[in-house]
Amino acid sequence: MRKYVVALLLSLLWIQSPAVHAVASKAPIIFVIDTSGSMKAKKIVAVKEAVTQIVLNLQKDQPIGVISFSEKVFTTLEPTLDFDLALKQIDSLFAGGDTSMYDAVATAFKANSSGLPSQIVLLSDGEDTTSLLKLDELLAASAQAGIPVNTIGVQVAVAQQEILNSIAKASGGNYYGVDDISTLIATYREILAEQLNPNPLPTPTTTENTGIIHLDQNVYVEVILATFAAIILFLLLTNMYRRVRYREQHLARVQTLQKYSYRKVRKASSRIRISITSYSFIPNRVEAAIRARLELIHSELKYETVIRILMGLWAFLVALFTLMLHSPILALILASGLLPVVFNAVTNNIRTKQKMKFAEELPELLNILASALRAGLSLPQGLEAYSSDTKGEVAREIRRSIGEIRVGTPIDEALMGVAERMDSEDLRWAVTALSIQRVVGGSMATILTTTFETVKARAEIRREVKTLSAEGKLSAYVLIALPIGIFSFLFLTRREYVKVFWTDPAGVLLLIIIGISLSIGWAWMKKIVEIKI
Repeated sequence: MRKYVVALLLSLLWIQSPAVHAVASKAPIIFVIDTSGSMKAKKIVAVKEAVTQIVLNLQKDQPIGVISFSEKVFTTLEPTLDFDLALKQIDSLFAGGDTSMYDAVATAFKANSSGLPSQIVLLSDGEDTTSLLKLDELLAASAQAGIPVNTIGVQVAVAQQEILNSIAKASGGNYYGVDDISTLIATYREILAEQLNPNPLPTPTTTENTGIIHLDQNVYVEVILATFAAIILFLLLTNMYRRVRYREQHLARVQTLQKYSYRKVRKASSRIRISITSYSFIPNRVEAAIRARLELIHSELKYETVIRILMGLWAFLVALFTLMLHSPILALILASGLLPVVFNAVTNNIRTKQKMKFAEELPELLNILASALRAGLSLPQGLEAYSSDTKGEVAREIRRSIGEIRVGTPIDEALMGVAERMDSEDLRWAVTALSIQRVVGGSMATILTTTFETVKARAEIRREVKTLSAEGKLSAYVLIALPIGIFSFLFLTRREYVKVFWTDPAGVLLLIIIGISLSIGWAWMKKIVEIKI
C-alpha cells in the first residue's frame, strides 16, 4: 500500500512540473544583454521592451534564459518555461559599469544543461573592457561549442562591428547592425522567427485608442528648440524686411533729389534684392558692433570679409555639433550662441596684445619727447617727429591724436584720449603731469625725463614679475586643460565612457557642476598669478 501511495505522489509531481520535461525536449534560447553604463536611458528601456515582447510571443514550450553583463557577468535567469518569472527578471535589469562581453558569451555556452543545441542572442553597444577572456580564446571556444551566436550591435563603431561579426561567424551565427533602437523588435523577430508563435498574443502595453496622445519628454525638448528656432528665423526675416524697406525709401529720396540737382549725380541702382551676399539679414546693431570692434583693433580686413569668415565658422560649428549631438536644431542654437563668444575672444586677445605692445613702446615716446624739448622743439612738433619716423602701436595712436589736435582738440585731451583707448596708466600719469605743468609752470623736459625714468622702472618690474609668475600661469593652464583634454580624448575614442554626461539627467547635472567648478578654479588661479604693478 505504501508503494502505491509513493507512486501516486510521484506521478502527481510529474504532472504538475511539465517545465522539467519541456526543457529537455526543446533547445533553450539564451538572451545575453549588455547592461553596462553606455546602455543607460533610452537603450536599456528599448532593449527590455523588445525582449519582453519577444518572450510574450514565443511558443509556450520554448525555454529561455537571460544573462546580463556589465563589469561582471550575472546569470539573471536559468533556462526555464516560467515566462512570468522571465518577464520579472528582464524588467529588473538596469545599466551601469564597464563591459565584460567575452566572459558573458563564455558563460552562456555553459548555461545549457539539457545537452541540446541551444541558441544565443548577444546584444551590445560597446567594446569589451574588463573580461578575463581574450577575443582569440572566445573565438576558439565558439568554434568548439557548436552553439550559434547571433550578435546585435546597437549604434556601434566600425571596430566593434568587426568584433561582433567575428564572434557570429566563428559560432555559425549572423551579425545584425541596429542604428535605430526602435527597430530592435524587428531584429529579434528576424533572428527568432522559427521559435515565435504564429498567432502572436497582444502585449501588456497594448491599450485602447482613447484619443490621448502620449508624448515622450524628448519630444517636448524638440518642440521647445523648434519654437526658439522659429522665433529667431522670424526676427531675421523681419529685420531683412525692414532693411529692404529702408533701402527703398533711401532710393526714393535720392531719385527725388536728382530732379532738383544741377550736378550730374550717379544713377542709383533700383535693384532691391534680399540676398546673403548683401548681408541684409544682419541687424544694424550687430553690424555697428562688428565695425566698432574692427576699428578698435585696427583690423586690415574689411567688414564683408569678416562676415564671410564668421559665416563659414558658423557653418562648421553647426556641422560639428550636429555630428556630436544628432540634433540639428540644438546645433543651430549652440553655434549661434558660441559664434559671438569666439569673435569677442579673438578681438579681445588682439586688443590685449596691442595694449602690451603699447606699454612696451611708451617709454621710448617719453624719452624722444624730452630730447625734442631740450633741442628747442615744441611738444606738437615732437609728437609729429615721433609719429613720422616710428612704426608701432604708439605711433599709430599718436598720429590719430595729431589729427584731433589739428581740428582744435587741446593737446592734453587728445593724449588723454589715447590713454583711455589703450588703458595705459603710465600715459595717464604723464598727461596729468603735463596738464599740471601748463598751470603752474616749470621745465616740461625735466618732467618728461622724470616720467620716462619712472615708466621705464615700472616696465622692468613688470617684466620681472611676468617671468616669476610664468610657472604659476603654466600650472593653471595645465590644470584647466587636463580634464577638458581627457574628456575630448574619451569622446573621440571611447564615447560610451562619457555618453552618460548627456544621456542621463544625473550626468547632465554633473557636467554642469564640473563646468562651474572649472570656471571658479580658473578665476581663482588667474587672480592668484595676476599681480598688478
